[in-house]
Amino acid sequence: MSDSTELAEVSSLRPLRDSCGLGDQASIGPFRPLLDSVLWLMDPISLGLPHREPFIFVESVNNLEAGRLAECSKTFRKTDSFFDGHFPGNAIVPGVLLVEGMAQTAGIAVGAPGKMFLLTAIRSMKFLRPVRPEESLGFRACKVGDVGGLVQFAVEATVGQDLVAVGQIILTDVSRGGAPALSRVS
Repeated sequence: MSDSTELAEVSSLRPLRDSCGLGDQASIGPFRPLLDSVLWLMDPISLGLPHREPFIFVESVNNLEAGRLAECSKTFRKTDSFFDGHFPGNAIVPGVLLVEGMAQTAGIAVGAPGKMFLLTAIRSMKFLRPVRPEESLGFRACKVGDVGGLVQFAVEATVGQDLVAVGQIILTDVSRGGAPALSRVS
């Protein structure tokens, strides 16, 4: 696959990002300092994230529009034990952990204490560059649709202004007694 084809595929995911208003802070205006101070007090667990150490891949919630979108951050430390075996001497954050961080961010977007969502599907995912230990990651998840307990999200991970991963995932609401049956999609 050529670079131009890959860029076209990644660009096709951009309208999802734009439709969610990710990165658009104009509507917050003068309330940003107040919102920042309130969000500083909210940790991921208080927002309904069911995970506990060592499997929490969201350190802080930077923006939340409950039921719609969340923006979170995480820095993987060079002392994290998985770096000992994942490309020794050339440490790279495993892509599956980036996906999990984006899934946890999506769960925060639609979750609440007492609600539980499971990652059901990865519809698409592109990793655009390696992420190294000590790089500050931003995770964004925006709900783009839901049906029958399934919730689809446009997700992305960034380091600074660099997009490092982008895709679409689906979570299942299992807080009401089990996951809905999924039919095979081709």
